[in-house]
Amino acid sequence: MSSQPGFGRKRLELLRELLPKAAVFAALTNPIPTGTRPGIGYVRGAAQSLGLKIHLLEASNLEEIQRAFTTLAQGKADALLVGSDPIFDVHRG
Repeated sequence: MSSQPGFGRKRLELLRELLPKAAVFAALTNPIPTGTRPGIGYVRGAAQSLGLKIHLLEASNLEEIQRAFTTLAQGKADALLVGSDPIFDVHRG
């Protein structure tokens, strides 16, 4: 997530526009860069203000990404917001 207050909210709003029936969202972030912590709070606050339920997932390596997706499947989230971090780009596929 971005540490800018409006960026995470805007991404969540856009995702909600794309999936208007979605009620449960998930956000995947890398906890290692310290700059992402404020962004997580902004996304959590945005979800609450929009009346959405959100699951926050963290991953900093491939194994944790796989676990996050297993958790995501069990939590039955309707949509996933992926933080902008090179770790997710490297393991895309």
